[in-house]
Amino acid sequence: MPWAFAELLGMRPTSMGDGRARFELDVAPNHLNPNGTVHGGVIYSLADSAMGTALFSQLDGRQWCATLEIKMNYLLPVTGGTIAAEATVISRTQRIGVLEAEGFRRWRPPGGARHRHVLHPACAGSRIVRRGGESDVIGVE
Repeated sequence: MPWAFAELLGMRPTSMGDGRARFELDVAPNHLNPNGTVHGGVIYSLADSAMGTALFSQLDGRQWCATLEIKMNYLLPVTGGTIAAEATVISRTQRIGVLEAEGFRRWRPPGGARHRHVLHPACAGSRIVRRGGESDVIGVE
């Protein structure tokens, strides 16, 4: 089950695990900017969510992550249809995870991203909050 922000945008995970994740989104009128193309923030959020989920699939229950930086290249405008972001963990240390994601629309990449997450140990007395399966982390308490 996606978290509230994913539901707000209409993103859905279609696969996740082993350092990989894929998220999809059916483009709707509320995703478009005034020029009639998908707002860059929607594509960014799709890629960021896929990359975070890919990294979460490799973390133990005592860690969480947050985006450290992201570089996004928008190669083609998107005006409709279904878009997807496929993410893969490229490398990981105890503190930094480096991931890549590619965006797809009808088998043509509209963009790509390279992403780094900083890894944090869960704070003393905190716990990872999960809803559903092992990979469905929704926050840290």
